Amino acid sequence: EVMGRSEREKGEVITVRLQKLVGRNDRFSNCYQLVVCRGNRVEFVPLGVEDSGKYRLELMEEQLPSQEEDGADIVETVAVGDDLCVVTTMASECSAQQKVWLRDRLVVRLVGWARDKAVGATTRVDSLRLVGLEQYGKEYQRLKEKYAKDIISNWAESSDPEKFVHEDLGIAAYILLLWRQQRRREGWEEGRQQSFVDLGCGNGLLVFLLSMEGHKGVGYDIRRRNIWDWFPDTVDLREETICPSLSTSFPGTDWVLGNHSDELTPWVPVMAALSGPTTSYWVLPCCPFSFSSKYQRRDANKSVWRDYLDWLRLMGGEAGFEVEEDRMRIPSTKRVCLVGKPVIAVTDKVVELERLVSSYAVSFVPREKVERVRNCSQVDKVVVGDIVNRVVGLCLKEENLLQMEGRTWNCGASLPLGSVASSLVEQKVELARLKDECGGLQTLLRNHHYIFLVEKGLVRLRVPGKDQPRNRKGKAPTDNSSRHKTKPCWHHHHHPHGCPLQDHLCNWSH
Repeated sequence: EVMGRSEREKGEVITVRLQKLVGRNDRFSNCYQLVVCRGNRVEFVPLGVEDSGKYRLELMEEQLPSQEEDGADIVETVAVGDDLCVVTTMASECSAQQKVWLRDRLVVRLVGWARDKAVGATTRVDSLRLVGLEQYGKEYQRLKEKYAKDIISNWAESSDPEKFVHEDLGIAAYILLLWRQQRRREGWEEGRQQSFVDLGCGNGLLVFLLSMEGHKGVGYDIRRRNIWDWFPDTVDLREETICPSLSTSFPGTDWVLGNHSDELTPWVPVMAALSGPTTSYWVLPCCPFSFSSKYQRRDANKSVWRDYLDWLRLMGGEAGFEVEEDRMRIPSTKRVCLVGKPVIAVTDKVVELERLVSSYAVSFVPREKVERVRNCSQVDKVVVGDIVNRVVGLCLKEENLLQMEGRTWNCGASLPLGSVASSLVEQKVELARLKDECGGLQTLLRNHHYIFLVEKGLVRLRVPGKDQPRNRKGKAPTDNSSRHKTKPCWHHHHHPHGCPLQDHLCNWSH
């Protein structure tokens, strides 16, 4: 019996799973729960966990009234479109923290996925299947405690350290676990560590982390970064352009890495094969490139991204590798990596490799040394203004009234970015121009931070006086109260209800 229901309908299939929940850090210990699936109903039963009660999620066609009574189960309903709703039933034993997580995290995500039809729409590999979730969590936490604070406090780039630092910490944790497995599996002698090269190393943070963990390696990039000056001299970073050829190899290197290496990504297995019979490779693909140009989809029944990953696996196999696919846990939309282990000696593939290199290397075009601005700031202002106005309209279409400064003010809905993009396409808005920009629609909306708040895949209107601008480097917000305000308040001039704040309280000019 779970959540008061013990009956079994005729022909009903019941699936029961035992799950192990792995804590991300030391504050949360590992625990177990039962997951009982019955049709459109899923029930979760924590086992031996203090301050945690049972709860149930059910997809229904009719809405039940939300209710909460002392000592009884709590029932809450959230609509999914016009015909369906998600009904959450929480036992009275559920703690306040558990209820907040269910309402603000789990149900919000589930409803967003349902509206975007994201669940079951694509085939996805399990996360971290090559290294293990629990081992990864421990290794990531170790690296984070050891390096994160120091790197962030010395960050010298214009990019957000909270994103890039934690992403590279996750990548480093993953690679270190792969290498640890290899040493154990192949019986490496005590003290021997993998060597590596990182092609297109960018800010060099991954090279820094792996080098500090005792691995000898070199990072190559077409242009130098400011943060390189902070790294110790033992971190070998070189400002060089890598162009594929039969002589472009790294003899004696154990691993060739490609972290968002773009136009070099399909060449990584080729260079690894040319480097030696025991050289392996790891790539984290981002922008789809073939050997000499932007990648063109081969199979119209697949997405461009899925087709590109399949092609990369095929090319890795052609170069003599057994290629495995894994899904990493990093703050990036592109987190599928490929791991290639040599199975065919390069001497057996020399003819194919020579043919491939001679056919495509002459057409290879490296990226520009001076990076083109791709933050949506160069997009036509008329196009940007049209998109902004339409997104505002989508948010305000749903009323969500707040009481502020003695007046009623509509803050609108919080919408998944995917559904916003779909709505714009339905309205015949041309979004193709944004595909060439880093971040696309999300970057465009974030550029208008005085109008929108974009976080966790959702966008909504910023509420003046409540939503403070995010400070990238974690510093306290600057007090601008004494400064003369010149920039006009968007809400005052364009929101149907105006700005909810009086002129002297608002950060912008009325």
